[in-house]
Amino acid sequence: MTSEFTRRSTLRLGLAGATSATALALPGIRPAFAEDQFTLSSAGGSWGESLRKAFVAGSEFADMDIAYEEGGDSVRLTKLLAQRGNPLVSAINLLTTEQVLAAEAGAVQSYDTDIVTNLQDIYPEAVSAPVNGLTDWSAAFSIAMIGMTWNTNEVEAAPTSWNDLWNPKYKGRIGIPDYGWIGISWLHALNHELGGNEDNIDAAIEAVADLRRNNEAVIIGSSDQAYKSMASGEIIMLPWFNGRAFELQEKGSPIDMAYVRNSVLQHNAYLIPAGVQHVELANKFIQRTLDPEAQLTLAKATRYAPANRKAKLPPEFERYAIPASALSSTAPIDWPKVNAHRAAYLTRWTQEVLG
Repeated sequence: MTSEFTRRSTLRLGLAGATSATALALPGIRPAFAEDQFTLSSAGGSWGESLRKAFVAGSEFADMDIAYEEGGDSVRLTKLLAQRGNPLVSAINLLTTEQVLAAEAGAVQSYDTDIVTNLQDIYPEAVSAPVNGLTDWSAAFSIAMIGMTWNTNEVEAAPTSWNDLWNPKYKGRIGIPDYGWIGISWLHALNHELGGNEDNIDAAIEAVADLRRNNEAVIIGSSDQAYKSMASGEIIMLPWFNGRAFELQEKGSPIDMAYVRNSVLQHNAYLIPAGVQHVELANKFIQRTLDPEAQLTLAKATRYAPANRKAKLPPEFERYAIPASALSSTAPIDWPKVNAHRAAYLTRWTQEVLG
C-alpha cells in the first residue's frame, strides 16, 4: 500500500469486536466502535489497491483523512452484522451473496438518488433487485462474470455449456470451484441449466458428485489456486471470473473465456451501512464508484468491464466487454433463496460431493 493511501493505518480486523446489546438498545447512544472517521471496507491486496486508485485518487476523497478496513468478505460481513445500526465503516464492498445477507439483516440502507445520479447510467443487469424493502441499494461498479475458462491449446473447441465439464477427454484436468469460494454461485447456475431451482438442488448435487467421481474433477478453493492451476496447464477448464482469465491471457497463457448459458453475473458494489454517520460523504463516494471514467480506470487495472454504459473501453481493452447476448442469458438466481438454503446445501456438498 503506497503512502498516498496510508495517512492513517489500515484498520485491524480486531477493531470490529462484538457490540454491546445494551448500548444498541439505548436511543441516542452510539457504541465506542461507531464510525467516527470516514472508513472504506474492502478486500485487501491488489484488489483493494485498485479500488483506491480508481475511486479515491484524483477525486475529492484524495485529500481526506480516510481509514481502510481490509479482509475477506465473510469476515467483514460478520462485523457489519454485529455492528448493525452503529457501523464502524462508511461504505463496504461486497459480492452478491454477502450483499443480500446484509440487506436481509437490515444492515444496509438505500442510496440517496439525489446524490447518486450516476445510478441512471448503470446497466440494469448491474443494479440489484429490491431486497427487504430496500430499493436503489446496490449498483455494481464493474461487471464480473463467472463463465467457463478454457485452455485453447488443450481443449478442442470453445465450451458451449457447463456440460462440457463432463467430457471424458479431459478427465482429471477439470476444475470445479469449492462451495465456500464461488461454488455456491456456480452450483445454483448449473442447477438452473439442469432444470432445477433454488428450493431443489438435487440435479446439480448429483451431477457434480458424478463429475468428481467419474471425471476426477479437482476442487479449486481460491482464485490463487485457480490462477496457478490454469497457468501451469494442470487444469484446462474451470468455472472462473472473466477478469482473472483475461489477466492470465495477457501474461501469455493460452486461456480464453466462454460465456456459456447460465453464466453467473456477480454484482461487485459498495453498500452504505445502515446508521452511517457520514451519510452524505458515503453517497458521494457511491457516486464516484459509478462514474464512467473512474470505472474505466478500474477496468484497465482489473480487466472487469465497466457497469456504466457511458464508459467506453479503448480498442486495446474491448475484449473485456461483456456481449449483450451473455448478459441476457445469465442464470436467473434468486439470491435470498440461495442464502436461505446455504447451510443445508453446504452439508450436502460436504457429504455428497466431497464425501
